Amino acid sequence: MSASALTQQLILLLQSDSLPNATAWQKRVKIVQEWLQVNAAAGNLPDDGMEDTVLRQMQRGDMYPSAQARCWRHIVGELREVPCVLNFEGDEQEPSPSRGKIRAGKDLVVLSDACVTPLELDPPSPLAVDPDIPLSQRSGSQPPLSTQKTFSSMSMMERQAEWLRKKAEKVEAEERRQREEKEKELTFKPNLMRRQTYTERPPETVKPPSVTKQNSFNDKLMRAADTRPSSRSVEKPKAAKAKASVKKKKAARPIDAKLEVTSDLLNNMKSELKASKAMKLETSAPDEADGDEPDDGGGDEDEPCDEPKDGDEDEPPATKVPTSPELEYKIDFSGAENKARLVLQDASLFELNSMYRKTDKGARREGIALQMGRREDNHEEQVVAVIFDKEKMSEAEAQRWWNEHKCRFLETAGNNGTT
Repeated sequence: MSASALTQQLILLLQSDSLPNATAWQKRVKIVQEWLQVNAAAGNLPDDGMEDTVLRQMQRGDMYPSAQARCWRHIVGELREVPCVLNFEGDEQEPSPSRGKIRAGKDLVVLSDACVTPLELDPPSPLAVDPDIPLSQRSGSQPPLSTQKTFSSMSMMERQAEWLRKKAEKVEAEERRQREEKEKELTFKPNLMRRQTYTERPPETVKPPSVTKQNSFNDKLMRAADTRPSSRSVEKPKAAKAKASVKKKKAARPIDAKLEVTSDLLNNMKSELKASKAMKLETSAPDEADGDEPDDGGGDEDEPCDEPKDGDEDEPPATKVPTSPELEYKIDFSGAENKARLVLQDASLFELNSMYRKTDKGARREGIALQMGRREDNHEEQVVAVIFDKEKMSEAEAQRWWNEHKCRFLETAGNNGTT
């Protein structure tokens, strides 16, 4: 901006000693700073400490907003006495009365003030006052007496003042709009209706459906454990232990409800139960045959000649009776699954929720896993079955491995059998 334009703005600001609003201080100080920089470079400022006084008052107004009005009055008093501000209107060149250049051979005619007739202005028309309107309403309803000038009839200073006034109004309106938006954003309005709908929740969704499924599954397994085949007459004392274990399982139902039972685990348990039942039926058949020998011999006391015959008939099956614990275990490769099992103990003697599968670290090869579980009688963790992977080893390899490692499992199985 040029020096003359800055001086014009400064003269407009120096016309009033008061600040209209709080934002006017920053705008006026900015114009004064620009004017001081331009005129200090041009050497138009007096060397009497005026510049230092004005800068000190501006710094004071920035530090203490309550003293901005007094600081502005000091600034106005200093700037009004500056020579370049006082002589600004006198330096303006008056326009020539004749337009264009004077041609050769023509003289400039200057009219005297007596010859010039003053312009006659139309007198202001009187305001039409309605006598019916009360006096209290006439002052507010009637327009003001001073008519507003048009922009073309204004002088340069008036136009500049009007332009600054409109610009200040626009800036104030924009600041007011931004301030209102910030206040709306900072206002906290909690939605209380959402909390009310959140508390009103139906109580039916509190109970998980998995608890009933787990209990029904345990009840079915308990019923299956109670109803055993009648041919297993040798293990009647074990049936009493199973009844005691049923009571323990019923007491531990809340713990079972927290666990998840998958379909794979159910299938594995069913296949293991079938394999254990088949193994027990095979071992109980020769035991019943041995138990019938003394009954038959004791009942036929009058026929001593028949005893050696019965003994001769029972000799071949007597050789099939297992003489060592390792002959009772058989690897089942007949299933359609990819896993073959060697059941070491009855799965019904273990807690169903404690069974898991782990890799046999002592197997020295891949494809062999152990199914572990916790017994119900002494709560010891033991091996329930050995699982072989059909894809990684054949039946012959599995049998060979079992012959080499059966000593690791027969000690535990023998101790459980004695107990």
